[in-house]
Amino acid sequence: MVLVILGSSGSPEWSLRGDLFAVGALFAWTTYWLLSKRVRVDLPAFEYMASVTLVAAVVISPLALLSGQSLHLRPHDALWLVVFVAGAQGGHTLLAWSHAQVDVSVSSLLILIEPVVSPVAALIFLGEPLPALSIAGGLVTVAAVGAVIRRATRLAQPDSIPPEIAPA
Repeated sequence: MVLVILGSSGSPEWSLRGDLFAVGALFAWTTYWLLSKRVRVDLPAFEYMASVTLVAAVVISPLALLSGQSLHLRPHDALWLVVFVAGAQGGHTLLAWSHAQVDVSVSSLLILIEPVVSPVAALIFLGEPLPALSIAGGLVTVAAVGAVIRRATRLAQPDSIPPEIAPA
């Protein structure tokens, strides 16, 4: 992951402020991830995500209104917003559901693919450059995550696999 991050440090789009926000996001995401795992012991995924979404809306809406940015949406922007919210909410609900099913050490490895996909999405949708160092770091990350997950699945005991997903 360090290679992915360092790969963009020489580009004109790089900023220390952005990297500091990324570090803050890392800590916020880790806290959310571990708390979600703990909360999901007693609370179903849908109810949990409804609560998280409501709290996020209450916290973020005033910040958005106070930002001074225009919140005007063109019709096609509103459509994209609905698609984004539905996709994000669906994805987060599935992640919350998985917390009760999968050990946090495995699920956290799977989510490491996100920082690899993000620069590719930035290239496709925003035209941001994808430096060779970032590509190398992404490939190393994907290979390492794959190797760890493959090893963990080989070492899993047959009786530790939930019956609903165990091979027949």
